[in-house]
Amino acid sequence: MLKSGPKLSTDQKKKSAKGRKLVEERGEQILSSLICLSELVLLSVHSADLTALIGDLLSVSLLEYGLGNCTNGGGDENDNEVVSDIEDQHIQHIELFLRKIIKPLLSEFLQLSLYRQSEVLSDLMLVIGKKLPHSLRNVHGAWAIGICRNSEVEKPKPTKSLVALTVYLCSAPDDLRVAHDMASELVKVIGTETTGPIEKSETYPIINSSTGTAIASTLLQLIESTIVDVDWAVTKLKTLSTTSYGNSVHDQYQEGEKTPGLVLEEDLYSRCKALVNLLSCFAEMNLNDVLAEQFLKLTSRFYKYLALMTKLRTAPKGCKQQLPGAKFEKLAEATCKSLTVPLYKFMALMQSNQQENAQSKGILNKIKRENRSIPDLIFQVEDYEKYLIQHSKVSKVNLLRHAKRSTARDFKIIDAKKMDTVEEEPEPEASPVQSIASHNESNEESEGDEGHGSTKVVPAEYSNPEVAAEDSGSDDGGQDSNIRTKMAKMSKVVQDSEDES
Repeated sequence: MLKSGPKLSTDQKKKSAKGRKLVEERGEQILSSLICLSELVLLSVHSADLTALIGDLLSVSLLEYGLGNCTNGGGDENDNEVVSDIEDQHIQHIELFLRKIIKPLLSEFLQLSLYRQSEVLSDLMLVIGKKLPHSLRNVHGAWAIGICRNSEVEKPKPTKSLVALTVYLCSAPDDLRVAHDMASELVKVIGTETTGPIEKSETYPIINSSTGTAIASTLLQLIESTIVDVDWAVTKLKTLSTTSYGNSVHDQYQEGEKTPGLVLEEDLYSRCKALVNLLSCFAEMNLNDVLAEQFLKLTSRFYKYLALMTKLRTAPKGCKQQLPGAKFEKLAEATCKSLTVPLYKFMALMQSNQQENAQSKGILNKIKRENRSIPDLIFQVEDYEKYLIQHSKVSKVNLLRHAKRSTARDFKIIDAKKMDTVEEEPEPEASPVQSIASHNESNEESEGDEGHGSTKVVPAEYSNPEVAAEDSGSDDGGQDSNIRTKMAKMSKVVQDSEDES
């Protein structure tokens, strides 16, 4: 339909009202046809009917409508050779359909500014593309990246579909890498506390002042789906650790090869580190109320799983403690340095803006939401760092070298400069991580207790969270000399980040 109608030059489209109307009518016909096709695919995607449907579409001669000669879709002279190398006929038909029909049409729609049509086609391509193996999906993902780099779209919905097509067709770890690249440009467009926003990104022109919010929403959806995967992986690791920790599931090898549990563990740490980098970009942005609340909730969930991972790395009593491992150390370092520090600044800025706009209409509902999100996030951050303290203690490896001194009492954020410097002899706030975690430690009776609090009064000598963590579950008849010895040992494990630097 797009090819068979009368050709209209750009001047005709601008000068002739009849020509513009003809283009609009043709565009509406194409949109209706694409919606029908999309519905057919969605009905057939989970059954064998999809193979027959795509076979019928391919049975129409591509050359009849000139589609076979389109090269805008990123095809090359070796397309036929690549497709012919695919043994599975179903996969071969999908690949040929995407290469010869969908991608050329999507490119042409974008060139003609048919954005609603390109939105439907992007969603359709994503549904079909997910049926391909990872190697072929990555090829189409790379093509979609090229579209995002070379297209300037100012409509939020089609841009959102293009970004989703890009990140979801790229396999891990490329999906989070591409998302991080986009988020880095999004920071410039949305702006930060110190720098104002720019009109559009030079690297990704689709990221501009009109589409920034839509793209941020799409990337947050990617973060949410990744956190769901992290949840599954942590549950799997927990099962492995409870059934085979006596065999040292961590860092063990079978016939010179890593065990499946260790492979999963290392992949999980790498995945979480990439997620930390992506979340750190959002911590710098001036997000609106809805996106800021969504970001706080997702980050809180992420810290919860980080705490569980750290807890699993800590050997139970009677088992030999393994070293943290390079990837786990890098994850802890990146989290404390790249995410926790800007998070506290982000929350402080939110509370500052809240106070400035306290008289604004509708601000009360916003305050109520934030009063739920911010305390929960602070709780999860402190809980994670509490387990880092415990793991540092038993493994003799300082995992909090880059932790920032900060406190959260009654969920009020206090400037780190107001804190006292660390004394040579351990005190209740002798290290940055102690002040961060002391609130949670004083409210928990044991290491495994994940409740929100306890009414048990903690003795003065246990005000140090590290000592409390080590002595939880021990006999009540411990001597003061043993406590002082343990405090002296711990002062050598966790040092102030300022001293380390």
